[in-house]
Amino acid sequence: MFAGNLARAGSAVTLKLLTRGELGSEEQILPATRRGRVQLAGFTSSGLEALIPEFGLLLAPFLFDSFDEVDFVLDRYLAMPFAKLCERQGLVMLTWYDEGWRNLYSKRPLPSPSAAEGLQLRALQARASRAFLAAVGADMIPMPFPEVVPGLQTGLIEGGEIGAYMYAVSGVATEAAHYTLTRHAYSTGIIAANKDWFDRLTDHERADVRSSAPSAEISRQLMREAAEMDLARARGRGAVVRDVADHERRQWADMVSSTHEELISVIGGEARDIYKLIQRGRQAFQAR
Repeated sequence: MFAGNLARAGSAVTLKLLTRGELGSEEQILPATRRGRVQLAGFTSSGLEALIPEFGLLLAPFLFDSFDEVDFVLDRYLAMPFAKLCERQGLVMLTWYDEGWRNLYSKRPLPSPSAAEGLQLRALQARASRAFLAAVGADMIPMPFPEVVPGLQTGLIEGGEIGAYMYAVSGVATEAAHYTLTRHAYSTGIIAANKDWFDRLTDHERADVRSSAPSAEISRQLMREAAEMDLARARGRGAVVRDVADHERRQWADMVSSTHEELISVIGGEARDIYKLIQRGRQAFQAR
């Protein structure tokens, strides 16, 4: 879509698309972009956390309650502060990029928050993931994603957290048939450019790149539609997908409420100011 938009605009900028893993993992692509070997790339919040710790705050458990609230706060309150944080690290933030809700997968049902206590659950690298699992009393086991399916097969882990797409297509659903829609963390990211390269473009070329990057609205629509299809696909393969009632979700949120202050303290930097902006944005959203 990005390349097509540039071509239709008649831009002098053209894209060589490396979308099949040619550049390696996100951990490899991020330094390559900062060094200028890559000019444009998409990154997740968890991937950016190592460079810009404040991105980790966006994954705090139960920070947001709905799609509309997420969109409102990100677009109206957080776009500018995060763009400035990116610029300090040699990146130009062009737009938000969407991943969707993270939920819990497990070998057995999770009818309540207390059911997670003592379970061997895989933790992601993100600080927020570890804080969340520790707060619900799980036996937290960090491991890279390629080891998740073998870990489920051998009993090393009994579950973890994952988005709908990866749950449906990666083999996890086959080994852990229960998927509980806790919607406990919203995973977003950005499309960014190498700043030195971007600054060398002409004014017109910079405008072309900014206007041609797929908008946040488009990526959100595509990812959310895909998530619904992925959940249907998982159900079709025998997975038990259970939604969580509002009162139950509040129980989960109450159990992990202390993690917000914990994350702010660990992250440091501008985390507290950004957290205040998030709360101000949520209040404005609820007051509409």
